[in-house]
Formats: sequence, C-alpha cells, structure tokens
Amino acid sequence: MEKLKQVFQLHRDGIPIREIARRVGISRNSVRQYLSLLSDCQGPDDVELASKVYSNDLLEMEAELMRQVTVHFSTTGHELTKTGVTRQLSWREYLDTHPDGYSYSRYCFHLKQYLKNRDLSMHLEYSPGDMTMIDFAGKKLYYTDLETGELIKCEVFISILPFSGLIYCQAVHTQQTADFTHLTNSMTKFYGGVTSTIICDNMRTAVKRSDRYEPEFADICLQLSEHYGTTFSATRPYSPRDKAMVERAVNILCTIIFMGHYATEILPA
Repeated sequence: MEKLKQVFQLHRDGIPIREIARRVGISRNSVRQYLSLLSDCQGPDDVELASKVYSNDLLEMEAELMRQVTVHFSTTGHELTKTGVTRQLSWREYLDTHPDGYSYSRYCFHLKQYLKNRDLSMHLEYSPGDMTMIDFAGKKLYYTDLETGELIKCEVFISILPFSGLIYCQAVHTQQTADFTHLTNSMTKFYGGVTSTIICDNMRTAVKRSDRYEPEFADICLQLSEHYGTTFSATRPYSPRDKAMVERAVNILCTIIFMGHYATEILPA
C-alpha cells in the first residue's frame, strides 16, 4: 500500500515512469499497470487505492478463508490444551473440512494471533533449585505379561525442573504410597539433589484434604519433607496453570513416548 501511494503521488508530481520505478523499486511495467488502474483515482486513500488495484475476488477469497479458520478455532481451539493434541493434528483436521485452506505455517500464524487475543496469562520466572513440579500422566502405558499375554497398565510419573526444563519420568503399577515413595527417591537420585519445594496437584496419595490456601498433606509427604529437607506444596484445585511446566512435560512425553508406543505393534517374545 505504501508503494502504491508513492507511485500515485510521484505520478501526480510529474515524475517519469522510469524514475518512479527507480525510486519505488518496482518494474516499469508494474508502474504502468498501477497507473492505468489508478487513472480515475481522486486521492491517496487506502480504501480507494485497494478497491482500484486489488482484485475483489482475491479479497473475498481471503475473507472467506479467515472466516472458515476462525470458526474452526472457536470450535476446536480448546482441544489443544488436551494431552497429546498438537497443532499438526489440529491443522490436519482443519484440512479435512477445508481442503483448500491455509498452509500449516499460515494456520499456525493465525492460531497464534487468535490465542493471543483470547488467552491471557502471566509470565513466570523460575530460579535454580527453587522447585520441582511433579504429576502423573492422565493416559497409561501397558506392558505384556510374557506368561499370560495379558496387557497390564502402568501409571506414568513425570517431574520437571522448571528453570532448566530437565524432565524425569518413570512407570509404576499404582499411585499408592509405596510407589509414590519409590518415585520420589528415584527422582531425587536422578536429579542428584532436591529443590526447596516440590509442587504437586491435589493427588490423593499426597494430599489428604485439598484447600485453596492450606491443603493437608499425607503423612508420607511430611516424612519425605523431613528426610530430604524440602517442602511439599499443592496447586490450587482445578488450576493447571499453577504447574504449567509439568503439564507441558506431560504433553511432550505423550506426543513422543505414548504415540510411539501405541504406533508400535507389540510382538511376542
């Protein structure tokens, strides 16, 4: 649009086409084409210039694409918060409905703009050794009993150091106290130390009574806190953003490990 204004103004000032092309940085043929389209234009108004130069069909097509992708975001955008759902999967679902829609890069650009205007959050800063975030993945993994062929489900424990992004995960049979204690010991051994605070959600193994301000922790958490010289802290109920880093770690592991696990055929030994 700025170049169109320059072409229009230079032509009104009596500048030759060759000189206009040199100053604006476009070809002489383009200058001639623009001037022919702007022959009856009265002034450098953006709306008037656009209506003269740009094809109305293209503008209508772009408007229709934006309308389609906005409707898609409003109906499926919330699914991106679910475990294992990626932008690539969402884009493919969009193309199933609109085969002539945006490319993946343009889709991600418009999705970013859409979420930016609707998803407000506070930026958090983390310090080294300050906290460890822990959680259990919602989905379960399975292993095969070689004697019976039975698929036995496993709980997947995940922890992350928010400052460095270092992730630890381990599969256990249950979320009960014995397994939770074993996981905490294995986690601290893997990290080579313990942070000042261990943040978890309101899992029943760790929290006896959830509360927004003063949750009551299970005895095992009190014992582990005393043993390791740390403190357990629980997030607010139904507030996953309080532990956004471990939620992101769960999503990464579900995308890489879980999807790879389910895509691989389990063969007998």
